[in-house]
Amino acid sequence: MRFLFLISVLLLQFLPVFSQQIKTTKAPGWIKSYSWTDDSEKPYTTKGIHNLLLSHQYNLQTEEVYVKNAYKIVDANGISDGATIQISFDPTYEKLSIHSITIHRGNQKSKEITPDFMLLQREENAEINMYDGSYTAIMNLEDIRVGDIIEFEHTIKGMNPVQNGLFSKTCYLKGFYSISRRNIEVINTSQNKLTHYSSSGNLKELVQTHSGYTVNLTELEGIKYEDQAPLWYEFSDFIIFTQFNQQKFTDWSSRLFSISSSEHKSVSDKVEELIAGESTKIGMAEKLINFTQDEIRYLSLSAGMSAYKPKGPAKALKDRYGDCKDKSLLLVTMLKSIGIKAFPVLVNTYDREHVADLPLTPQIFNHCIVMLEWESKSIFIDPTISQQGGTLYNTYLPDYCKGYIVTDTSVTYSDIPQSSNGRTEITQDFYIKGSQEPVQFKVLTEYYGRNADEYRPSFELADQQTIKDSYIDHYERFFDNVEFSSEIESLSYPETNMFKVLENYELKDFWKDPKNPGLQSKAIYAEIVYNNMLTEFQKRRNSPLSLNFPTEIIQRIYIHMPEPTNFYPDWQEVKNEFFEFSRSLSYDSYNQKVNFICKFKVLKDHVPPNKVEYYKARIEQVNELLGIEIAPPLQGNLSAGTTSTINWPFIVAGIFLTLLFTFLATILNKKFDPVSKFYRYRYEKIEGVLWLVCIGLLISPILIIKNLVQGIYFDSSVWSAITSTQSANFNPFLAFILSLDFAFTLLHLVFCGLIIYQFFKKRSSLRSLITVFYALNLSYAMGLIILNVFFNIELNFNPFIAFLKAFIAAAIWIPYFQISNRAKETFVYQRKPILEEKK
Repeated sequence: MRFLFLISVLLLQFLPVFSQQIKTTKAPGWIKSYSWTDDSEKPYTTKGIHNLLLSHQYNLQTEEVYVKNAYKIVDANGISDGATIQISFDPTYEKLSIHSITIHRGNQKSKEITPDFMLLQREENAEINMYDGSYTAIMNLEDIRVGDIIEFEHTIKGMNPVQNGLFSKTCYLKGFYSISRRNIEVINTSQNKLTHYSSSGNLKELVQTHSGYTVNLTELEGIKYEDQAPLWYEFSDFIIFTQFNQQKFTDWSSRLFSISSSEHKSVSDKVEELIAGESTKIGMAEKLINFTQDEIRYLSLSAGMSAYKPKGPAKALKDRYGDCKDKSLLLVTMLKSIGIKAFPVLVNTYDREHVADLPLTPQIFNHCIVMLEWESKSIFIDPTISQQGGTLYNTYLPDYCKGYIVTDTSVTYSDIPQSSNGRTEITQDFYIKGSQEPVQFKVLTEYYGRNADEYRPSFELADQQTIKDSYIDHYERFFDNVEFSSEIESLSYPETNMFKVLENYELKDFWKDPKNPGLQSKAIYAEIVYNNMLTEFQKRRNSPLSLNFPTEIIQRIYIHMPEPTNFYPDWQEVKNEFFEFSRSLSYDSYNQKVNFICKFKVLKDHVPPNKVEYYKARIEQVNELLGIEIAPPLQGNLSAGTTSTINWPFIVAGIFLTLLFTFLATILNKKFDPVSKFYRYRYEKIEGVLWLVCIGLLISPILIIKNLVQGIYFDSSVWSAITSTQSANFNPFLAFILSLDFAFTLLHLVFCGLIIYQFFKKRSSLRSLITVFYALNLSYAMGLIILNVFFNIELNFNPFIAFLKAFIAAAIWIPYFQISNRAKETFVYQRKPILEEKK
């Protein structure tokens, strides 16, 4: 039905066109004649086709544009394009006349071709409900060969009556194919002053004549288009010729959106029905906005005058459809009927803020929105966006940047404030039970603002199975054997304009990798952040690189482990003028949970060509930070009867080192036995602050043993991860440091035992040994800071706090044991009794 309705509308609107024939006439008498020469052998020419002459001549008095084009088929690739002549025009106000078609082939006589055009109506934007009613006249030339030169002339007569006789035209100087001679003539004999705007500034080839303007350019290279350029970027220089000025455009646009008092009355009656039961004016406004967005469907039939002039709001209400200007005028009229000031606003969705650089003409705008005034604030609404959430204050608006407010007093553009552009927050929870058991995987995605407006309707309209298939396809890129454990849930919160999606999966083969059977660890990636980064693009380029602005992604990954594990905390940031990125890695020992959080925000809509390499380097830096690796849990391996992950070489080495250090401590205890000159003044008991030292010494071995047991020294999976060349965590330097740390920890434990033994024996050697003990602790803490700061070795504690504690202990107790009389007169006994005591 919808298709038949559209066809019937278009047939009725353009019925006269089907009966008319394209005319074949002589060229108008007012044109200037331009010749061409074949210079296709020059190096600037393009492959495929080379234009020898491209001339556009505009006569503003007769409302005609004459076009002459002569081009050469340079090679076989040019035949497909060059063998077809296509001319587009709007039959509601334009008439097409063909003057001549000539084929030049080498030294043969030029061949005149009789025009035989077909008329086709090709609506290129029909899939988005936009129909402009334009026609394309197509003629396929027969027997076209490489080396042929095709020359044709035509004239299109007519100007859109909605412009009230005021001319405006954008003329591009270059095209995809090279041009030997480019000519533009604009003849103006009317009283309306003609002005121009050149995108390249002062174009010396642009000459003003007594009757208009002339442009003559030669040897123009073809445009080398580059992918991923911003929509506002123009690859070709252009000139805008216009008879509009500030006042004329203001008068023209205000008349365009004016309606009669009777139509106001008709709309007001309908508004009364729509706002029935609503007591607040803001509530009324929101109802009218939602009605226009959701109940008046978007359909653009913009042929002829309809391309610029909106239909009346009463008709839009009756038809229940309209394009951007129809819906905007309807909403403005309804808001005015309840006493709210509102105005249409013309914007350009491509050029955005750059539209303000151009002269005011009807052609520079391609969209219309609404501005309303509420409590001394200007609020902008796009009535073409359906199913929007939020309130009047937080409704999302695309970043149009600049807009021309249609009033009879408008003098310039107005800034359109950037709305809350929205963000996406993803929370992923991995619940790991063992290395042989399935992993429960839960995902919560929260869309805000723009993203909520985008995903809300897609979930409501799409088939549930289609949605599930797309989600499974996404996660199967990272995990094998993914299955849903429950249905996908979606929740909408219109008041805050938030849309939430909940997913639950079972990852049955989480720890298996067919390509790597001996897998020692599993990689986890912040893949949503990666998908929203621009990583693949042409680095050497002349055009700016377009970025996906605005984008803000927060991805939180929580890995719930079945047993204590070791993760060094990490926080890194990459920040520049184009984006911000941060990565946080921490371990919650109480809940046995690894927290991995990545945040990414795009700050600009493009990267200048001279900074693309810089951007590439920074984005590659981010890419290296998007993943972590986790080792299979020990409990899962043991419960499944698989090989233990206990690091037996370290246990054997630990036993050997402990015995060695104990042997050395025994020798030290025997050999280092100095005589104390304070023996005769000795204290028989340990008293005073020495008990504080005693408590600290007794706690130390407990903490050391706990660190050994709960540390990573005896975990072979960790050792394999940093010593295996196939591991992403391969780090031989870290392995060397861990080995030294393990040896020092055992030395520390044995030495602490020796200190405790001598403390209670009140040995005379204690004062020297305990000084070495505190100095050793301080040196160890300083070493940790050096490793952390200069070698980027992450620790699961703050090394600066550890150094501060060691420094305070050394600063207090080293002087005390060397200076205090209490210490001197308490620790006086030798291993063998002194002579005075034997007597």
